[in-house]
Amino acid sequence: MSGKTISATNTTRLIAGDKARSKYFVLMAGILLLIVLAGFSPTLYFRSYFDVPTVPTYLLVHGGVLTTWFVWLFIQTTLVATHRTDLHRRLGIIGVGIGVVVLVASGAATLGFVPRLITAGVDIEVNIALLALGVWINLGMAINFSAFLTLAVVYRRQSEIHKRLMLLASISIVGPALARFGQFPDAGEVNPNEGVFLLGGSLVLLLALVLYDVLAQKRLHPVTMWGAPFVVVLPAVFGFLIGNTAFGHSVVLLLN
Repeated sequence: MSGKTISATNTTRLIAGDKARSKYFVLMAGILLLIVLAGFSPTLYFRSYFDVPTVPTYLLVHGGVLTTWFVWLFIQTTLVATHRTDLHRRLGIIGVGIGVVVLVASGAATLGFVPRLITAGVDIEVNIALLALGVWINLGMAINFSAFLTLAVVYRRQSEIHKRLMLLASISIVGPALARFGQFPDAGEVNPNEGVFLLGGSLVLLLALVLYDVLAQKRLHPVTMWGAPFVVVLPAVFGFLIGNTAFGHSVVLLLN
């Protein structure tokens, strides 16, 4: 076999590998978008068709901002898969702006969590342990998102690192949509199953990335190895350790 033939064969394999990798990230972005659309349907998109409680405007904005992020992510991965990297780079600037708004909207939702429950007649002091758990887990998710997004911008020219960081950032904030599945069939009502769906769904999504690395790359990528645990561990540490302390409770009571 001539050198030119070997070179052509290697090039073909590289192109095929790039297409397969691009398809995986498009698929994951699509799954995340579907989770958001399905999870928020009863309480946001089609709330007029469901018997759900009234929610403040900032929560509707929060849902809309999260939806915008995941639509943008799907568009970006699709652009890479169709070799429109020029447009992908230009839209990347918009994505950073959306990411900042995601953090602002998430912060507003977290700060309004306790006052909203007080208005609904919930005894804050009796339920402080559960409320602190929710508030501190949300803080952990926000920190993960901001860290992964910042690193993704820093490593934007290193494709394999960048795309994994963007996926991890997105999995970090899909929790609210996953938790909504725990409310079914009573949409809008607090249900202990929310935590099960949030944690279980996040673990399944992370496992999908691990399996992709093992099956397609034959090894765990360093970003997957170190980043995936943080998606679960940091919110858990914040929620179950800090949230269970007197300090954690006092911070939540200050939100009153």
